[in-house]
Amino acid sequence: TAVEVTSAFCHVAAIAQDLTNCLTEILFDEALRRAAELDRHLDETGQVVGPLHGLPVSIKDHILVKGHDTAAGYTSWAYKTVAAKDAVVVDILRKAGAVIYVKTANPQTLLVRISQFLHTSRC
Repeated sequence: TAVEVTSAFCHVAAIAQDLTNCLTEILFDEALRRAAELDRHLDETGQVVGPLHGLPVSIKDHILVKGHDTAAGYTSWAYKTVAAKDAVVVDILRKAGAVIYVKTANPQTLLVRISQFLHTSRC
């Protein structure tokens, strides 16, 4: 079931967080509620919500997830930048049946990625 899969992903994410401090938002309760809704929908209709029905998906910290912090790696933004709506990609994932269960850390303002891009794209 979606609940069983989500529970397994949450369990492993909790272990990863304890070992590496890799998560910025832990959405386990919300994820399990969504998974239960998806299981009910499948039981009642015999139809999946979309191609990602019940699949747990993590979202990087800089991507907006409604009702959750989006600090983009800035410690000064932490707990001050709660998203009023989902980013387009999160909306698409939810409509496809995905279950958002965590937000993961990224380098401050993604500068590491930008500097890597600039370094590799020089002639």
